[in-house]
Amino acid sequence: MLDNRKLMAEEWNAGCSALCWSTQDGKHLWGRNFDFNRLAQGTKVSYIPSGTEYYTCGATMERNLDRSSRCRAAYAALGTGFLMIPSVPVLYEGINERGLMGGQLYYREFAHFADKAIPGTLKIQPPYVVYHVLAQCATVAEAADLLKNKVTIMNLPLFGSVPTLHWAFSDRTGEMIVVEPDRDGLKVYRNTIGVMTNSPGYSWHRLNLLNYAGIRDLDYDVLDLESDRLNQCFSGSGAQGLPGDWSSPSRFIRLAFLKKFCVKGRDESQGVANMLHLFQSAAFPLGIVRITEQGTVTEYDKDISPYDYTVYTSIMCGESLRFYWTTYQNQQIQCVDMNHLKKGMKAVQFDLEQPPNLHLLSCPEKSGFPLASLSQANPKRRAALELYEQSSNTNRELIGSLSFLLGKEVNSGKARGKGQQANRRLRQRGYPRENVKDRTQNKTKNHKVGRLRMPIHGSFQQLGGGDDSNNQADR
Repeated sequence: MLDNRKLMAEEWNAGCSALCWSTQDGKHLWGRNFDFNRLAQGTKVSYIPSGTEYYTCGATMERNLDRSSRCRAAYAALGTGFLMIPSVPVLYEGINERGLMGGQLYYREFAHFADKAIPGTLKIQPPYVVYHVLAQCATVAEAADLLKNKVTIMNLPLFGSVPTLHWAFSDRTGEMIVVEPDRDGLKVYRNTIGVMTNSPGYSWHRLNLLNYAGIRDLDYDVLDLESDRLNQCFSGSGAQGLPGDWSSPSRFIRLAFLKKFCVKGRDESQGVANMLHLFQSAAFPLGIVRITEQGTVTEYDKDISPYDYTVYTSIMCGESLRFYWTTYQNQQIQCVDMNHLKKGMKAVQFDLEQPPNLHLLSCPEKSGFPLASLSQANPKRRAALELYEQSSNTNRELIGSLSFLLGKEVNSGKARGKGQQANRRLRQRGYPRENVKDRTQNKTKNHKVGRLRMPIHGSFQQLGGGDDSNNQADR
């Protein structure tokens, strides 16, 4: 267990990129890339209920627990981290039930913490900051006040090291604050541009944007020379000079300008999908960022790599209280809804790394009539789909039959009658009946012949979506 503690301490020093964004219908999103070369065993998507007792200084595992730092959580929280320290939950990032979101990022060479506590403040160690803020604050204004006036972030090691961190938090107002422990004290930046990466500090990154003031979304015009005139022959010239490497300054620049110019999603589903594309521009492909020092390799290491890479990307919504994520090996969007978890009073965890769920779609060559995958089809509809694929005849009777079995609307009573007749013929041949109730349940909005639509959240795999969510702990 001692080796695992050392690994956890190293993991807190992971590099990252963070971003807040909004949707056209007024939803507010915050997310991050987690860039490192491993995940500690026990790292999961974790829900911690309100009322949880915890400590902000020391740990029972190290026999140095500061009893005066005892707290009780005012709000439930959901995020990525681990519950292996009995005295306190640890979150790398997360969201609470009031819509406050945020996380920690690596702040190498710049982070400085206090050696002595300010009188009248609560002592807190850097790895505990994220959970403490989410457990006690409802807004970024409250978070700024707590970190500036009510706590002292201490230069105390946990499991042998003091992780060099800085933090970002956002809420339903759309504001994102950046919190940085510098040599001359703790800095809280309000009303930022909503982007954060790693060292140097936020003020440096902000001024560095002036070096890229010419970047725009519009192509540059024709180039006129003294005796020649050159027309543009490619798109995207407006972004010439945008840095493409994976350093912290370059990632900050890319995300800042992408956030400025890219189209926001119409709603939460589209917003999450669009935001993932922004994070992909700052993601580390496996193999491009080699690390020279592996650190201590232990039996608790999980998928250790000689490269830093984007292990996972998480996005959360302040209004819906949903937590979304993808991993490097699985780009399918996973989702946990806190609203369902709040019904229980116990901590719940979900595996961060889900195996990819691959679907093979079949497309008949004989016709343009769009069919769902046979592997996904309702058993009551599969017979009609198979009959259609086997037939070379695309007559009205067969199409009407398919429309009837698939629950589609047909445009005329005559066609509907033919569909019903054909359906009776199918039943005579031994194919199963589908009743009206089944068709009603299977219909989605705006169904027409020749058009299939996905449910609004059909592209997301939602975990913990029922009243029995608490039974899914440690799946």
